[in-house]
Amino acid sequence: MIIREKAHAKLNLNLEVPGKRYDGYHDIYSIMVRTEFCDTLSLTHCDLSPGGELSIEIVAKPSEFCDFLKGVPREKNLIYLAASHYLRALGYGGEFLFEVEKNIPAGGGLGGGSSNAAIAIEILARYLERGIDPQAMAAAEATGSDVPFFLMKSAALAESRGEILTPIDFSLPHDILLVNPGMPVDTGRAYASLALSPGESMEPMRSLRDDLLSILNEPEKWKGIFKNDFQRPIFQQFPVIGEIMEEIYAGGALFSLMTGSGSSLFGVFPHVSAVAELRDHFREQGYWSVLTKLL
Repeated sequence: MIIREKAHAKLNLNLEVPGKRYDGYHDIYSIMVRTEFCDTLSLTHCDLSPGGELSIEIVAKPSEFCDFLKGVPREKNLIYLAASHYLRALGYGGEFLFEVEKNIPAGGGLGGGSSNAAIAIEILARYLERGIDPQAMAAAEATGSDVPFFLMKSAALAESRGEILTPIDFSLPHDILLVNPGMPVDTGRAYASLALSPGESMEPMRSLRDDLLSILNEPEKWKGIFKNDFQRPIFQQFPVIGEIMEEIYAGGALFSLMTGSGSSLFGVFPHVSAVAELRDHFREQGYWSVLTKLL
């Protein structure tokens, strides 16, 4: 029995980090959306053993980023963590084998690892004939701050450390260009670059529920309003990322922003012909670049 699901990449249309908490996490205010571009995750073997030992193996299928498992201990892989949190909470052991077709670059702010983790939980829930219930959401939250978002299947306003999610009814027909220059950004170091002390808090630049959501379906108004607090320190560390953004705007984008803690950028375009030429231009420079749509 094989259960296969898509694990979609995400974008942060807005990402503010107003403060650092005493528990070590940071507060965020973000609008998160999913794209059509995705990895594919499959459960290819399962030998369920209630209460028994748990063995979870992960293998990479041939794909652009099939070497993503190299150098990462299995116990630190988010698929492993999510599956083990979920199965142990339900009292299950057994042998499980996941296969991943990895198309989303790691360390790019596109949420590929978190998406894989969420879909691992979703696949196991389907196998066990369960829905996305409190146990599934608890396992997602225990795995990582972004993981619960990928179980929602909608755009969302993310608050606190990302676990407080408010669904947003949102759709955008525009073409989306993704560009990654091949410079993985460590999320922990990105947060450290904000230099916030525990307990330090700044008011968000604006109210998301009012100003941001009121223009959500008008991308021509986003520039100068939507923001990413990681962008300044990451651009200082990697000036080429800022140069890529300038090229995206010069190519006709209505809006461009770095997603997550970087290093991927996205551009919102009204005409596919122009953006296809720009994608090819970035590929000729040796950058990873794809066209997609928002879900």
